[in-house]
Amino acid sequence: MRKQLSLSLLALSAAASLSAAVSINSADFAYYDNFNNFAGTGAAPNWTVIGAGDSRGPGYLGRSDGTSELGGIYSYGSNGDFSFGMLPNEGYSASIRIGFTNNLSFTIDSYYVGFDAEHWHGNNGGKASNWKFNYIDPDGSTPNRNYSNLDYTASTDVPGGAAGDMPFDTTALGLNISDRPIAAGETIYFEFYFPEQTDGYEAQGISFDNFTFAIGSLDGVTIDYMSNIAIAQLAAVPEPRTYAILAGLATLGFVAYRRKRNG
Repeated sequence: MRKQLSLSLLALSAAASLSAAVSINSADFAYYDNFNNFAGTGAAPNWTVIGAGDSRGPGYLGRSDGTSELGGIYSYGSNGDFSFGMLPNEGYSASIRIGFTNNLSFTIDSYYVGFDAEHWHGNNGGKASNWKFNYIDPDGSTPNRNYSNLDYTASTDVPGGAAGDMPFDTTALGLNISDRPIAAGETIYFEFYFPEQTDGYEAQGISFDNFTFAIGSLDGVTIDYMSNIAIAQLAAVPEPRTYAILAGLATLGFVAYRRKRNG
């Protein structure tokens, strides 16, 4: 059975203030977050966690490869490659949010949102933990919206306990959003909403990684957002798996050089 959260954990208030929104300040703007510096002891920079429910609301429980059975907020991962996630528990729900402010002089007509969904803690035959990905209007002038293409539900057909070096499952999700433009000066938020877990605490620990946001169209002009995302990724500290790829490419290059020189 899932262990109950202790009252001594850092409880989160449903009325917690949102972090300052990320500034969109150029036409080639792209945001990328691989969470490798996220320790799980407080919200990651630019992100806000809002808990709802009873006083056992989700606490920050540090880093884990999925071993821990205690419900709360985690930096899930291993070998220096981490993600932002949660193991739900009975009695609370939680929202993990990030905001963006359009500080350009033009309307952002469309934008791309993408990330990897990962499954780190398993309960074979247990509850299928999930999140809903929502658009949140902070001033309430337009309805909040769910983008089901970015929702995720973890499989219950996995071994119990920790995933270990790699998650049980990694699913790449992405969506071009054009039904909610961002006007000049406007701020919007995106939310990973984790519903309350009920009935026995046998939940799955899930997380998101490699979060990206990029302008797709600005004042009617199409933007090459994939190139901008690639530049943002290169600017970040590479994932450990990226080091391996780069090392492999370097080896191939060296072999080609030796062959050419000796040929």
